[in-house]
Amino acid sequence: MAGFFAYTISTLMPPVYEARSVFYLPHPTKTSGASDSLDALTPSALLPFPEEKSSGVNLGILRSKDIARAVQSKFPEKPLDFFIKKIDFKVSPGFAIEVYVRDRDPNIAALIANAYPKAFDDFQANALSQRGIEVGRSLRAQLEQVKQDFDEKLKSIEAYQAENLIASSEEAQKQLEIAKNIEQELKLTQSNMSATKEHILSIEQQMLEEKKGYKLDEEVASNPQIDTLKQKVQQLEISFARAKVEFEPSHWKLQAMMTELDAAKKVLKTEIVNLAHSGSKQHGSVFESLRAQRIDKLGELKYLEAKIEGLSISLSDIKRQMQDMVPKFLELEAQQSEKRILENLQSQLEKSLQNVTMQNRFPQSTIVILEHATPPERPAFPMPLLNTVVSMIFGLVVGVYYVLFLDYLSVLQKNNIKKNMDITPLE
Repeated sequence: MAGFFAYTISTLMPPVYEARSVFYLPHPTKTSGASDSLDALTPSALLPFPEEKSSGVNLGILRSKDIARAVQSKFPEKPLDFFIKKIDFKVSPGFAIEVYVRDRDPNIAALIANAYPKAFDDFQANALSQRGIEVGRSLRAQLEQVKQDFDEKLKSIEAYQAENLIASSEEAQKQLEIAKNIEQELKLTQSNMSATKEHILSIEQQMLEEKKGYKLDEEVASNPQIDTLKQKVQQLEISFARAKVEFEPSHWKLQAMMTELDAAKKVLKTEIVNLAHSGSKQHGSVFESLRAQRIDKLGELKYLEAKIEGLSISLSDIKRQMQDMVPKFLELEAQQSEKRILENLQSQLEKSLQNVTMQNRFPQSTIVILEHATPPERPAFPMPLLNTVVSMIFGLVVGVYYVLFLDYLSVLQKNNIKKNMDITPLE
C-alpha cells in the first residue's frame, strides 16, 4: 500500500531535471617578462591547478551574487533566488569544478549550467584586465623615470669626458695592456742580457786558456766606426720603444723606424765580422773563433742594454700617465656601469609593457571546459521506482515495529491485570 501510494505521488509530482557542466582553471605557467624566443609562443599542456585553497576561493566566486546577477541577465525570467538555491558547485577529486543546475525545463537547466563557466571566465578576464591596466600604468611611470635618469647619466658622462679629456675607459685598458707587454718584454730582455754576460765570461775564460799557447799581441775588439754604429743602434732602440707606446703596430712611422733599426743592426754586424777577420791570430784557429764570438756577443750586449734602457723609459712614462689617469678612468667606468644598468632596466620595462599591452588587447580564456552540459533525458527528481522501494522498506520497518509495539502492550496489559486482581488469568 505504501509503495503504491509513493509511486502514485511520484508520478503526479512535476519532474525536475539536473544538468551538469565541468571546467577547471589551468595551472599558471611561468613566462619571461618578454617573448625573447619562440618557446614563449609554443603552447604547453593545460593542467588543473592542484590546490584546495584555490579551489575554495573559486567556489566562493561562483556562489557570489555578482556571478549570479551576471547569469541572471541572460535568463531574466528566473529570479535571483533561483541562482542561489537551485545551483550547486562541487570540486572533483581531480580539482575540476562541477556545476549542477536543477530546473523543470531540461534545456534551460543545460543553458544555465553552460552559462556559469562563461560568467566565471568573464569575471576572471575582467579582473585580469583591470590589473593589467594598473600594471601598465605603473610600468609606464617607471619607464619614463628610467628614461629620464638614463638621459641625465648620459649627459653626465659626456660632461665628465670633456672635462677630463677622456675618450672612454677602453683607453685605460689599452694603456694597461701596453704596459703589461712592455714589462714582459723588459723581463725577457734582462734575462737575455744576463745569459749574454755569462756567455761572454765563458768565452773570455776559454780565450785565456788559448792565449797560453800563443805569443800575445795587442788585439783590437772595437774601432770608432763600430762605436758610432753601436750608439746609433742604441738611440734607435730607445726611440723605437717610445714610439711603440704612441703608435699602432701598423703605423707608417713605426714601420719606418723598424726598417731603419734593422738596417743599422745589419751594418753593425758586418763591421763586427770584418773586425773579427782582421785579428793577428792565424785564420781558422780556435782563438780567432773565440775572439769573433766575443766581439759578436759584446755587440749583442750593447744592443740589449740599449733596448732595456728604451723599454724602461717607456714603462716609466706609461706608469706616470696611468697614475694620473687611473682615478679618472675608474670614476668614468663607475658612471658607465650605472648607465648600463639603467639601459638594461629600460629594455626590461619596455618588454614587460609590451607584454602587458598585448595581453590587454588580446585577452585569453582563463578556464578549460571539460564537459558541456546537455539537456538531460531523465528527470533527477522525482524517481518513482526508488521512492516506491524506499516507501515499501519504510512501511515494512514501521509495520514490524508496530506489531512489536502491540505485542508489548498486550504483555503489559496481562501483567497489570495479574498484579491488580491477584488471580491467574485464563490462558
